[in-house]
Amino acid sequence: MSASIIYITDNPARAEAFKAICAGENYELVISMAEDHPNFSNYELIFCDAAITLKSEDASNIRPIVAVYDAASASELQAA
Repeated sequence: MSASIIYITDNPARAEAFKAICAGENYELVISMAEDHPNFSNYELIFCDAAITLKSEDASNIRPIVAVYDAASASELQAA
């Protein structure tokens, strides 16, 4: 399977972890900062850190956006 994926994050550690997950797969992966305002129409799937708010008007109209949570955040949400 091949796919063009963009991962939007302001966290360099998460970016490296995401790259490692995608390594060896047939994905065209781009890591972007939210303020870079990427052209979402170039990607088949958008991953976005849960803490990032996308400001682009067309982000919600083009592709599914998947929020990415880390284990610590997920366990904190569960405890609340």
